[in-house]
Amino acid sequence: MLRRFYDWLLLQAGKKNATWVMAGISFAESSFFPLPPDVLMIPMCLANRRRAFWYATVATVSSVLGAYLGYAIGYYLFASVGEQILRFYGAMDTFEALREKFLRYGVEIIVLKGMTAASPSSIWVCSRWPAWYRAASAFSWSRPSYISSASRRASSSKSA
Repeated sequence: MLRRFYDWLLLQAGKKNATWVMAGISFAESSFFPLPPDVLMIPMCLANRRRAFWYATVATVSSVLGAYLGYAIGYYLFASVGEQILRFYGAMDTFEALREKFLRYGVEIIVLKGMTAASPSSIWVCSRWPAWYRAASAFSWSRPSYISSASRRASSSKSA
């Protein structure tokens, strides 16, 4: 299923609404979906290098807004849905241990997460940080990633 979606995303890169499809993917990735917007943003930047920083900005804003949805999922649905799922799988103790580590090492976890390609979804759903802190965290790790992708694509056009 992910492979078909990935192929569909690549086809979207050349279409007129590609920027908004990328925004939707960026929003979903930062709240619940495991596929990063880079899959769409990189071909878009290669096709139109002058708009690379616009694409990075759209992806960043969408990611921050998606982080708020991730916060809402964790905050509002954990007690009604999340706990039952954890109990069903017998994972409540593991979750509590993970939560304890997150409370102790949360900043380090966020910094390390920012250095990986892992989706922030699991962090948003599991943590209980205030919404403003999550938005700042999403901005701090998505912006450098998107700007880096955009600047690499823009600079490669000058050397070509």
